[in-house]
Amino acid sequence: MDKLESYKFKVKEIEVLEDNKGELKPNRVITIVIKNEKTGIEIPHPLTDFIRIYFENSGVSLNTQKAPARVVCSFLNYIYQQIDKGDNDFTILRYEGIKGINLIHGSKYLSYLTAKNLKRKTVKYHDFYLTKFYKFLQEQSLIRENIEVEKLNNSYGRELTKSLFSKASLGTIYPSRRERHKYNYKVKDFGENRYLLVSEFLDEARHIAPEIAFGVALQFFGGLRRGELVNLSRADLKVQYRQSLYVHIRDNRELLFSRLKDTSKEYAKRLNYLGLHLTQQSILDNDFLWDLYDNHMKDLDIKLFDKQIKNPSLLFYDRDGYPMSGTVYERRFNKIKKSFINKLKDTKGRYEDYEHLSAGNWGTHIGRGVFTNFLIDMNLSLLQIAIARGDRSIESSLSYIDEKMTKKTLKYVIDELHKTHDKQLGNIEREIINSKWKEGDVSEKSGYRGWGNRGKFL
Repeated sequence: MDKLESYKFKVKEIEVLEDNKGELKPNRVITIVIKNEKTGIEIPHPLTDFIRIYFENSGVSLNTQKAPARVVCSFLNYIYQQIDKGDNDFTILRYEGIKGINLIHGSKYLSYLTAKNLKRKTVKYHDFYLTKFYKFLQEQSLIRENIEVEKLNNSYGRELTKSLFSKASLGTIYPSRRERHKYNYKVKDFGENRYLLVSEFLDEARHIAPEIAFGVALQFFGGLRRGELVNLSRADLKVQYRQSLYVHIRDNRELLFSRLKDTSKEYAKRLNYLGLHLTQQSILDNDFLWDLYDNHMKDLDIKLFDKQIKNPSLLFYDRDGYPMSGTVYERRFNKIKKSFINKLKDTKGRYEDYEHLSAGNWGTHIGRGVFTNFLIDMNLSLLQIAIARGDRSIESSLSYIDEKMTKKTLKYVIDELHKTHDKQLGNIEREIINSKWKEGDVSEKSGYRGWGNRGKFL
């Protein structure tokens, strides 16, 4: 049976012609559409009536209308997700459709948001609009379940509808009232739109912190951790210009960071399990990466010529010309992140990306998650992914892989990884990069066309 994951409910702002005293005039409206992710075809959905009846006809702004529309789309996409997972409370909806929606589905959705460690205020915001949506479904006779709607008055005497999901019988889980302001939810990857987001993030890096833009690219395309990155010296780049790029990872702290008392943030973690000998990491190269490499190396040469750099071995430098510490790199990365998220927030049509990247914590390590998902998109096996990441264990990779993987397969991968020589870890066969990355169907899966040898990334 076809997977519903190929279809996504989305919010769209469109222009329609409306009759205004006998004259057709353009008007912008909010519409709920269902999009076929494979074909790109979008079809307006009748549930748009919820927005039109409850909000548009009340004269509220387009931005105000988007809020309930996004909640409804998020809820419906969650239903599709649970149907595909085989959740017994949801599988019946594959056949019954909207008619079969019950309060338990909304309750489980709100509990799911709580499990993602979203703020209580955010979950209550979804609860508020979901209650209105269920009320609409009942009024329009679109669902079978008979829902008892209770009214109450707020402190200003205004009549409100009581939450439909706070009943003890449903067992809805809400965030604690004493929650901390800082989220615990970890964002591991840029999500389905990662190809576009990576290109935009790197472009933002070029403008906000150009001195680390190449380093950020190495994290996205090579999965380097922060300590492994700042530990690199200029001699650790193995370059066949515009053809291939490898980085050697070793303990350069004595060479680069002898001035620091604490070098824990400058330590290359993989040396814990690969020893202190030289290791190698393949980089998924592309035109944009090479452009960043060109800019970075030219800048280094200028700084060296002008004697602005204290250590000629360094690859990344701070404002005083010393090798850049992990703390400074992290600070500049977060500066890029803040600017990037603010731009997404203010960009039309990018709310889902903004919501995903602002919903939890993430930092420099997200590059490793993005790199892993690039490998998955290239259809690499779990063993190949673990080797490409430079892992001695498959535990880190497993969180990104199909949860239905059999125990037999896992045992095979663990046994094979145990046999793998350390020098193989961190490597990706060049043929795989050329066929599945540069010339393969990775960009077609994402709808992005700029990853080829001669194409432009942006």
